[in-house]
Parts: sequence; C-alpha cells; structure tokens
Amino acid sequence: MSDYFACRYKVAINQGLVSGQKAVPAENLDYEVEYRGRAIAMVLEKYPAFKKADHRELAIAPHQKQKSVVGRIVLTVDDLQCHLDGLEVLKKTPRSRNTYAPILFAKFLATPSKHERRRLAFSAILIEKLLGSLPTIGRIVHGDAFKFTKAHLKKEIKEVSDAIQDIRAIGRSVDCESYFRLNRHCSECQYSVFCKEKAGRINHLSLIGGIGEKEIKDLNAKGIFTVTQLAHTFRPRRTASNKTTIKHNHALRAKAILDGKVYVAQCGKLPTAKAYVYLDVEGIPDLDFYYLVGLIVVANGKRQCHQFWADTLDDQERVWIAFLDIIQGLDEYVLFHYGKYDSQYLSEMERRYGCKSTTSEQLQKSTVNVLSLIYGKIYFPTYSNTLKEIAAFTGFKWTEAKASGLQSTIWRKRWELTRKDGDKEVLLQYNRDDCTALENVVSVLGGIENHEESRLSQIASVEEIKITSTYKFGTTDYCVPEFDYINKCAYFDYQRNKISLSRESRNRRLKAVRSQRQRRTYRVNKTVVLRPATRCISCGSDSLYKHGRYKKTVFDLKFSTFGVRRHVVRYVASRMRCRSCKKAFLSGRFLQIRSRYGHDFSSWVIYQHVAMRQSLKKVAEVLDGLFGYSVSMGSLAHIKRAMANKYASTYRLLIRRIKNGDLVHVDETSVSIKGNKAYIWVFTTLDEVVYFYSDSREAQLLK
Repeated sequence: MSDYFACRYKVAINQGLVSGQKAVPAENLDYEVEYRGRAIAMVLEKYPAFKKADHRELAIAPHQKQKSVVGRIVLTVDDLQCHLDGLEVLKKTPRSRNTYAPILFAKFLATPSKHERRRLAFSAILIEKLLGSLPTIGRIVHGDAFKFTKAHLKKEIKEVSDAIQDIRAIGRSVDCESYFRLNRHCSECQYSVFCKEKAGRINHLSLIGGIGEKEIKDLNAKGIFTVTQLAHTFRPRRTASNKTTIKHNHALRAKAILDGKVYVAQCGKLPTAKAYVYLDVEGIPDLDFYYLVGLIVVANGKRQCHQFWADTLDDQERVWIAFLDIIQGLDEYVLFHYGKYDSQYLSEMERRYGCKSTTSEQLQKSTVNVLSLIYGKIYFPTYSNTLKEIAAFTGFKWTEAKASGLQSTIWRKRWELTRKDGDKEVLLQYNRDDCTALENVVSVLGGIENHEESRLSQIASVEEIKITSTYKFGTTDYCVPEFDYINKCAYFDYQRNKISLSRESRNRRLKAVRSQRQRRTYRVNKTVVLRPATRCISCGSDSLYKHGRYKKTVFDLKFSTFGVRRHVVRYVASRMRCRSCKKAFLSGRFLQIRSRYGHDFSSWVIYQHVAMRQSLKKVAEVLDGLFGYSVSMGSLAHIKRAMANKYASTYRLLIRRIKNGDLVHVDETSVSIKGNKAYIWVFTTLDEVVYFYSDSREAQLLK
C-alpha cells in the first residue's frame, strides 16, 4: 500500500508486470530491529494488559479470546498483506464484538504523518476482514521516549479502500508504461537504478526535476514525450517589467541540457564583504534535530573550517552557541547557504535559544540563499538545481560517491547504533564536502556575473538564443531527399499549370488585403441642439450670424429601475461670427463637453474598477459584451484620471471634516505595487472615510 501512494509503477513491478527490472537492496541497518525490541519491552513492562504477539491467535480466537498484543504481526487476507507492530483491544464485553487499534513503531518521527496513518488504515481494513470489527483509530509509538500518539483513520480508510481497487486494476492492466515516471520516492526505492537507466534510455520528461505529473500529461497530450522534444518548444519571451514572481522554465532547462550550455535568463548580483561564510547543516527533519553544523570561513586571506557535532537533542544549544561565537567574531560578512533547510535552522535556533538583537539583525541582513540566485535565473545543463548536480557540473566531486541527504540520515542512524569514530568521520567529511561544493558554486556564479568564462566556457544569455524555423520563406534543407519532393507536391499551385485553363500570371498573384478595424456606428438616442450665443464674447456686439455647424457625440449609460442600457447623445451647436470684430466662436456649453464619455458611463467604469476590483482590461471586455462599446485601455485610464481630478475637492473636504472630528479611527494594510511594498492608510470618523498611500509605515503621515 505504501508503494501505491509513492509510485504506481512500483506496484506494477512488484506484481510482475515489468520485465528486466533489477532490485538493489537497501543498506541493511539494524536500527529498526533494535528499536522494535526496546519498544516491545517498554510496552510489556508499562502496560500489563499486553502480551507478546503470536499471529496464530488472530485466526484461532477472532472475537472473545483476543488480547492486546505487541510484536511483529503479519495480516494476510486473500491477495492483501500488511505488517503491524501491535494490536490493542479497546473494548471487550460478553455481548459485543471487540474494537481494536493497530499499532506501529516509528523511531525517527516527531509527529505522525499521512504515510503512517495510511499504513494503519490499510491494516484496519484487514483487521475488519479477519476479526469482524473496523478500527477507526490507531496508535503510533515514536521517538526515543516511546511516545504514544492516537491517529484517527476514518478519512484514510476511505482513501485506502479506493487505492486497493486501483491496485487491482493495475494488476489487470495490459500496458503499465503509462505509470512510469521518476519522482521523489526514487531516492529511497530499491528499483531506482533500473528506473533511472530506463528514463535516461528513453529520455523521459520526468528526468527534469520539479516537473509534475499533471504537466507531463499535458505535454504528452501535445505530443511531447522526451526532454529533447521539450527543448525544441522553448521560445524566448520578453519578461514583463512588473513581474514579481519568478517561474522556472522547464523548456529552457531542457534546452540547456540539449545544447550543453549554461543559459542566463537573469543575472543576480552577489554581495561583497570582508568575510565570506559557507554554511551547511545536517539534521533529521522528522525529529527537528540538527546534529551537525559546518562552516567554511574565508577572511583576511585565510580559509578555516569549523564543525560542531551534537550527540543528542540537548547538545543543540551548545552547537548554537559555538556557531554564534564564530559569527560574532566577524565584523562584516556574507553567509551563504543552499536551500531553505539551513535558513530554517537559523530561525528555529534563534526561536529556541535566542541571540543578541544585533547578531540577529546582522544574520538576517547578511544571509544569502544561493538557490534563489539560480532558480529561474540561471539554467545549468543539469536535470535539477540540487547542490550535488550543479557542483558536479562545475567539476567538484564528493568523497563518497553515493552521498546524499537521505544517505546522511542512514549514516547518522548507523552511528547511533555503533558509536564508532569511523561512522562519525563519514558524516563530518560529507558536511565538509557540502560546504566546499557551496563555495565552488558561489565562485562560479561570481564568474558568470563578471563574464569570466575561464571555468565554464559554454555560457550564453537567453536573449542570444536564435530559434530556427522551417516555416519561413526560403530554402529548407531536408535530411531525406524524398521529403523535399513531398514538400513540393504539397503546395496548392503545384499542378496549376497542368489543369488550369488560364495560365496568366495574375492567377498566381495573391491579393493583399489590409485588415482594418471595423468602425462601429451607434444609433443616437437623443439629440440636443444647443442655443446659439446672442452676443460676441470679444466685443459684446449683438450683430452675429451663423458660420458653420458642429456636432459632438457622447457615449453614456442610462440607469433605470429595471437596469442599465446604452445611451448615445448627440450635441449640435452653431458657430457664430461677429460682424463687428469678425471673431468666430462656439457656445460655452459646447466647449465644456471635452470627453466622448458621459458622467454615468465614467461612474460605472470607476465602480467596476475600484469597488468590484475588475481590471481595466476586464472592464473593457464587459463594456463590449454588454453595451457594444469598444473602448481602448488608454481611454479607460484617461477616465480614471479625469474622475480623480473631478472629485479632488470632495477628497480635500473629507480630510478637513476628519481633522475637525472628535474621534478618528486609523488603520493600515500592506500592498504590493509592481514588486514594491507599500501601505494604504485608512482614516474614518464613521461618517467620512479617506485613504492615503504611503511608501512606509512611519507615523510622519499622521502629521
């Protein structure tokens, strides 16, 4: 069942549906056996109701005679089998069935995860088939303190029941290759070597780290199945100026792998300082236990390596103090780390044990996550952005070839069993290698920033990528000559000379049609004829005569009880000329009509944009769809500015009223504008409300 939620292809392998697979057994460690033995002894000593497990009793006495047991239990029903570490009887009366709680042991676990709850849910389904009662809760014994934790299983039981049907469907499947893909489980799977070799052989998309199952399915639907095919889909795009989030481009990574080049989409700037610190932390995430902190300090032309080891959880404070002693001895430094695990260590240790405020501020200001300088910005020809892959590409090699985060956890577990200096030295060397690899990667990033290509000759900017296309005018070279002949036959006029009655050259010409934007005409709902002027605005003479006729059309909306509709008003005015001074002029009211859009129209636009939080593009689409108005984005932006200027006096009036009020409520909220953090302040007297924009939270605004 665990295999199903980890990898469905592994289920197919275990059911014998895949040929040629070769399992590489995991490293045999005795820590599970040792922990299980101590946990069993603890349960038997602390809880007299439990006895040592004998699997035969589950079949012989399924109801009344069953007792709470602890030990290795194997439950088998038809084609289903699971392993348990114990079974607790929760209820036992002469007239009712027993209720049970399955038990699991998990040493390296701080809190129960969904994985353990699914295992318990699977065992609960088998217990129901064997003993006639469905458990709804389970127990997990975890940690060195053998802590009992209750796990509710109702949700997982439904999930596992559906999974059982799906597993059986996989067993009946004719083609199981659709389930094949690499994922995170590969690092701990015994078939990882087989699957990685297969993925490399077929150039599978899942070789690229971070690409999800849904994205792979979407690409497959487009006919893209290999990394090479994905590489050819990359097209350079101009980056939006207001784009704040950085998205990783899998197609660009595939192209970097195909071309064997380092593509730079955006080059970040490395900070400079008097000292450089390269940090790497080893730990057991499930226990929130950080047992090894390694530092390489480069300062004053010297390079020093420091490592601090914790035997137990209580030693973490000592390690933290030793780390702070090193950091506080540096005047000006930059602390590099790779990934979020090391930054979590810094924040967690500061929360637990604290440090000086100046040290905390300096750490926050000087810490640099090197991964953030690479992700979405620099694409190495590697399948993922892990430190091991990128450092290996730059030429660095680990002392232990199989070194990894998961392997370090296994080494730590081995040391806890043996307490041998050799096992500890393996971890110390792995930590030193990680720090050195980080130093090496930072050096390479500095070379890319300074355009030094001595270490990596194949470096190119994304803007330099030229996309070759066979769909443009010109001669296309084909690898197979027959394709050239087929391509010629594919043109629509290939045999035109043979079957056409007219052979004039004009039959082969294409008439250029220039696309023009359709000009819309609107029915005028109302015509307003403005009264002409009776006196000259220049000399005051009343001797005037008409000298031309002018029209203006205003697009507006009309609101009624039953809704809103389009309303077009046409204003007609006569231009007058003075016989005395020969001055020509129009009516003042006609000149006041400066906008093509009426007040109700503008009010509706502002309401949709501000109150309803619709973008101007969406407002334009609604205007076109509902009222047939084709309005440009520039016109809507002009309406926004015009309405703001119109109500500026009202805005100032509200501010005066709030200042003169007896009680003012003030609040602020943060916003992001083109990637920059700002604040909106709200002032209200419960009758009037105004908003202020500010770049900071400083109280200077209140003055």
